[in-house]
Amino acid sequence: MKRAFTRNPSDGISRLLILTMVLALLVGTFAGCKKEDPAPSDNPQTPPNLVESEPTDPVETEPDETEPSGTGPAVVQDNVATITAEQVNVRAAPSAESTVIGQLEKGDVVQIENQQTLLGVTWVKIVDSGWICLDLVSLPGGFVEPTEPSEPDETEPDESEPEETKPNEGTTTGNGNNTVVAKGIITASELNIRSKAGTDGEIVGKLYTGDRVEILEKSGGWGRTSKGWISLDYVYQDGTTGKNTAKGVVTGTQLNVRTGPGTNYGQAVSLSFGDRVNILEQFTIKGTKWGCIDKGWICLDYVYIDGTTGENGGTGTVTGNGLNIRTGPGTNYGTNGSLNKGDTIKIYTQIKIGDITWGCTDKGWVSMQYVEIK
Repeated sequence: MKRAFTRNPSDGISRLLILTMVLALLVGTFAGCKKEDPAPSDNPQTPPNLVESEPTDPVETEPDETEPSGTGPAVVQDNVATITAEQVNVRAAPSAESTVIGQLEKGDVVQIENQQTLLGVTWVKIVDSGWICLDLVSLPGGFVEPTEPSEPDETEPDESEPEETKPNEGTTTGNGNNTVVAKGIITASELNIRSKAGTDGEIVGKLYTGDRVEILEKSGGWGRTSKGWISLDYVYQDGTTGKNTAKGVVTGTQLNVRTGPGTNYGQAVSLSFGDRVNILEQFTIKGTKWGCIDKGWICLDYVYIDGTTGENGGTGTVTGNGLNIRTGPGTNYGTNGSLNKGDTIKIYTQIKIGDITWGCTDKGWVSMQYVEIK
């Protein structure tokens, strides 16, 4: 007897459960074979054209220990000088005529604090000492003026009324005149330059023996220069009669008359042999004697000064009666008395001018044609 087939509902459910498990197993297998994505990082990848090379370790260079350059105050080393001459005199003032207060040897090193130029010669001041000539030292960088930072002004403002300046006291500007009214030479070893005409004026500088000055204004015995006021008691003014006057005769073929007492000054005119000169004042500057005349300054090495011992001097006897004594070596000069035959006279020097030889006596000049030297 044929049995009819009847589906059991539970069998369908079993099959479905088995199929579900198989599918789950397959899905898990494929999932295990899939390539995993990398874990996300804090730094996203850089595109290929922006890839940066590996950084190198920094080079540890030694720090630069040199002093930074700048335009601040000059350092002390800038004014260090080395003595180059075998022996150098240190003087009290910047002048070859000044007192020697010490000496330095070759190789000595000194600190310089000031510099002055006197008649074409440059002098430098040693710290806490005197002056030496710049030509005798090595100062590679030249003299550098030290600059010091100024302190803040803590004084209370002056609320008083401004004091009126008296006309004869003046200030560094004075009357404003810039025209030179006189020229002169400093005669003091050291002369203060002041802010006004008077000893109560502030000291703003100094001048030294032989310094040349131009006076722009005069007031009560004071003179104003471009740097301030100075006492005219210590200034010889060109063309004025001084204490060492004299008369002389030019002995050089040609003698330059200069605008100041030194070969560094310009030439004004010139004199010729035998010219008579009236010397108003005499100065010795850097070992050379200079005389001021009405036209300028002349070197007295080329001038015979009346009454000084010169060449071919001696004692003479007058050989003619009525020999004129003249004020200069020539018949064009006036007379200052006369001598008689047999008179004895002292001849200081003899100078031939033209065809006549003249002799200088203590009273004047006589023609040597009428004098016999013993």
